[in-house]
Amino acid sequence: MKKRLALVLLISGIFMCQPVLTIASPITENTTYMSENSKMIDPRSQYIGDYGGNLTVIGSSTIEAFATLRASYTDKIEITAQFQRKSGSTWINYGSAITETDYTSSMTLQEDKNVPAGKYRVKFNYKAYVDDDVVETRNLTTNSVTIN
Repeated sequence: MKKRLALVLLISGIFMCQPVLTIASPITENTTYMSENSKMIDPRSQYIGDYGGNLTVIGSSTIEAFATLRASYTDKIEITAQFQRKSGSTWINYGSAITETDYTSSMTLQEDKNVPAGKYRVKFNYKAYVDDDVVETRNLTTNSVTIN
């Protein structure tokens, strides 16, 4: 009886020392309002390490979108930037979206745009690919800037 009890205790002790496997909840896409020179790092991420973006005024009628993306264990990464202009209380797309793709682990996107007076922002979309399938995405929306 003592040998069986010792064996049961030994086996249960071994199982108690094993790592517990859990099913991670899916990472949901989010929109984050960021200030200039912002960078986000998501510790839950499996592929996208860090990403960031900002919108700045660089002239009397020129704005510049700048974004960065770093990822691991991917075949390619992609950043899409969509300029938006405020019209009343809504934001409308201004021009076509700009997409940059890279087959390395880090990249930047920089795009200047001449614009008339108004309030602008940029919506960035970040994607990580494995075998041509999107495996992770992130979204970021910059704070707005005003051109007078």
